Amino acid sequence: MVDVACSISHKEGWVAVCLAEDGVTAVGIDIETVSERPVRLAGAFSHAKDCAAGIEDARRKYTLLWSCKEAASKVLGLGLLVDYKKIVAVIDDAGRIRIDFNGEVEMEGAAMHLDDAVVVCCRSCRPLKKGNGVSA
Repeated sequence: MVDVACSISHKEGWVAVCLAEDGVTAVGIDIETVSERPVRLAGAFSHAKDCAAGIEDARRKYTLLWSCKEAASKVLGLGLLVDYKKIVAVIDDAGRIRIDFNGEVEMEGAAMHLDDAVVVCCRSCRPLKKGNGVSA
């Protein structure tokens, strides 16, 4: 039997799925429509080291950063229980993502820009304990 990790996200007619079948990699995916909401809420989830290189539009930038944190929280297995301010998301201008949580758990991933949405898929860089990625 293959141990498969799966993450699913949906938003306004979009669906995204991310799989890992190696038995040790945790995955997370998020899809968000670009909107003003993440800009208004940025103070509640942003970290001073968050960066989205090359993205000038504040709506797309903060939607992308929120999506990174949502996907990372799925990798951690904590969902909205995690303090998103403790997640640092750095996206380069090629869409490659590096995510740190409390300076301990490292994740990497990729972002894809659609017309009115962003998709982020990330994975753990090292095996996480089942049920609670924070204690990796």
